[in-house]
Amino acid sequence: MVALDDRQKVIVSFVISIALGIPVWWYSMQVYRAPLPHDIMTNTHVPDDWRLKLSVHVVGNQANVDNALEVFKQHVDAFETPERYTQPRTKTQVEFNGIYDSNLIVPEKEIDDWLLSRYNATNQSVNGVYALYILLTDRSSDKTLSLGKYRHGWVCTSPQNIGADFVRSMAQSSQNYMLNRPSDNQIAMRPAVEYKISFSMLNMNPQLLRPDWDIEGAVRSYLRPFLNEIHDVADFKIDSQIIHYTSLLKQPSFDRETKRLFIDHDKLSMYLNPSTWNLDLMEMSIDPVIHLILFVTEPGQPIYIREEGGKWSETNAFISPQWGGVFIYNPPTSGDVLLSSVVDLQPAMEIFVSQLRQLLGVGEISSDEVVYHHQMTKGISQYERDLLYRRYTWLHYNQTVSTIKSLSVLVQSLQNMVVHDNIASLVDHSLQELELCREKCRDLDYDSAVLHARTATRDAEIAFFDPDMLALLYFPQEHKAAIYALPFFPVFFQLISGIISEIRHRRKQKEE
Repeated sequence: MVALDDRQKVIVSFVISIALGIPVWWYSMQVYRAPLPHDIMTNTHVPDDWRLKLSVHVVGNQANVDNALEVFKQHVDAFETPERYTQPRTKTQVEFNGIYDSNLIVPEKEIDDWLLSRYNATNQSVNGVYALYILLTDRSSDKTLSLGKYRHGWVCTSPQNIGADFVRSMAQSSQNYMLNRPSDNQIAMRPAVEYKISFSMLNMNPQLLRPDWDIEGAVRSYLRPFLNEIHDVADFKIDSQIIHYTSLLKQPSFDRETKRLFIDHDKLSMYLNPSTWNLDLMEMSIDPVIHLILFVTEPGQPIYIREEGGKWSETNAFISPQWGGVFIYNPPTSGDVLLSSVVDLQPAMEIFVSQLRQLLGVGEISSDEVVYHHQMTKGISQYERDLLYRRYTWLHYNQTVSTIKSLSVLVQSLQNMVVHDNIASLVDHSLQELELCREKCRDLDYDSAVLHARTATRDAEIAFFDPDMLALLYFPQEHKAAIYALPFFPVFFQLISGIISEIRHRRKQKEE
């Protein structure tokens, strides 16, 4: 047995230390990855079985009812599918019933409640189940759909009007205003589980005008009832601010005939640029922000918006798609305090509620095909609320599916990404909520479905944006190799050089 000198002992000890240390170091560098159900995550899809129910009741004497039912049943397809594309795409289950009743003498203003009490009209007490009443009477020849405060609509018409054209018209009206309503996705904000509504008063000249608005009271009186009706689709945070010395990018045009300063609607961006108003000086938020701006002009210098065709805007307001709304307020020439009470703010708040409706995807109605017999005291009708809930159920569901699939791709592509147990738990819970959402949709319980879809979106986004996972997006394997090369390369270089030198030394000794 050959004895080792001190030099060889040092080299051997280094080799043994590295041989034992590398596995320990390698094991210590392994990241924990909780198992994720990648097959389920990648194969999850948005269902296409969004169903609605519509019961069409024809009311009148037996002969007229029987004849009308035959005509309606020949055009059942017109009631089942919307004429225009909507999201989600719905399929309506339609049934036709005849009600023999010749006593149809009732004041027009009382028909809505009369239908409820006489025929138990709204056993359609859930979102997604509706009724349409065709009241056959010789005293009326109306062909316009009427909607009230319940989930049923009606039309009073003469039996002689019942024909193919009338039935198709009723099918189209019920689909467009009772069951579906296409929203303008170019205006509506992106879907989110929480929105921030920011009210801003922009005062052009604080030296001439001292604003003092009771925005808290106005929100409580005019906006809160609307938000309470739609609280299930998202959470809403509200703040406000006053900004002085705001200005236009250029001077408005002057109309010599009316002696007015005006801005053409198609050129608003050339005069009013939100990026110059310092609106984001408040607490920053990752949630979508809906800006509602009260732009106060200088006293004695009112500014008006001119629509296409030379018409003056009735509201003097406009919407910036997917951003917010602006109301140009022209103050009185006398007095230095304005909008100091809730009543003073009512016109502005009514405009803001209208703008908020459109920004959330509740389309405006301007059609001769439908008549509303119920004054909306909460900023949204029953039909619009139902449509909004179904729309956000679909949006939240679609967003969750997209987020979960992206998370699966990300985790599988970055093998060194940490996946903690809480991430796996969030993913599992999100998938469970999606399944519950599907079940509620199949049961026509969209009010509950939107809550499950919203929870699924929240959990999926928390998992995707977890800080421990995001950190690895900026620390890939290439960076890790570069970092560890600095301390390890000199050690290995010296070790290998020593081993080579020792081999040469021993060979030289053997030759001698």
